[in-house]
Amino acid sequence: MNMESTHIQKARLYITSLGLYEAEINGKRVGDHVLAPGFQPFKHRHVYDTYDVTEAVLRGRNAIDPLIADGWYASGLFGHTEKGEFGNLYGDRIGAMEIYDSRKESVIKGWSTASFDNGDWLSVEELPPLTAALVPSDGPPVRKLTELQPKEILQTVSGKVIVDFGQNFAGCARITVSGPSDTSIILRHAEVLENGEIGTKSPRTADPTDRFILNGTCPQVWEPRFTFHGFRYVKTSNWPVNHTPLEPEAITDIAVWSDMNEQGGLNSLTNSWTNFTATSCGLYKTILFIFPLTARSVMDAWVGLTMPTFS
Repeated sequence: MNMESTHIQKARLYITSLGLYEAEINGKRVGDHVLAPGFQPFKHRHVYDTYDVTEAVLRGRNAIDPLIADGWYASGLFGHTEKGEFGNLYGDRIGAMEIYDSRKESVIKGWSTASFDNGDWLSVEELPPLTAALVPSDGPPVRKLTELQPKEILQTVSGKVIVDFGQNFAGCARITVSGPSDTSIILRHAEVLENGEIGTKSPRTADPTDRFILNGTCPQVWEPRFTFHGFRYVKTSNWPVNHTPLEPEAITDIAVWSDMNEQGGLNSLTNSWTNFTATSCGLYKTILFIFPLTARSVMDAWVGLTMPTFS
């Protein structure tokens, strides 16, 4: 995109995807939404987000590049003249795993800048025109809203390292790690412990396991971008490297949900009611992604259906 005007009064980006997206302009991320544009009935409508990008657009050449993941669909929207590449993120599944290979970062460094040479990238496939309606977003976006630090770091009888964050939340773990290249750090998430080990029954058929492959630069900071998990516990494999103790500041729970305002509360002289209210609000936030999502494999009556939701 070439902007010859000496003064750009206003610039907006309207964007959606049949999967999930993160957009960058001239090497800088646009907005702070996560898991955008969210779950939607793709056969009936496509919700688009609007961003003010006036400060991001430069005079002369500009680069607008989306990073697309499968999300709740399987594809993205591109123009017929654009280029695409798989990059260093692969194996993403919403509510399940994400795999990130940081060894490829040097190959795609600067990929969203106008000076980047994408001549050896594959051409993307042009999709037929959308038949469903394009509509503006009508709900609050999902954002990173809370960071939780470990309450305890456990070592199980089998020798596994488990991080306990003290409460369940939906989100993912951010890690700061050092180690040799090719090391594969594995994070297995769970809501409960089973006989002192990480629980495996709750996720049923899903695999809430994220994997981060090191490139040898130290330290590296990483968190998943296109998935989330409901969890309290994280089991680490191949980390800490060299059998050093896992420091609490090296891992953080990033909790995400729709950025809605709380329009009420309950004051009680009884601690049990206060705790009940806090627990109910916390549980509701863990399933609030644009609209309330039921827990995985819900087969029985779900009390969340009785909660009124307004936007």
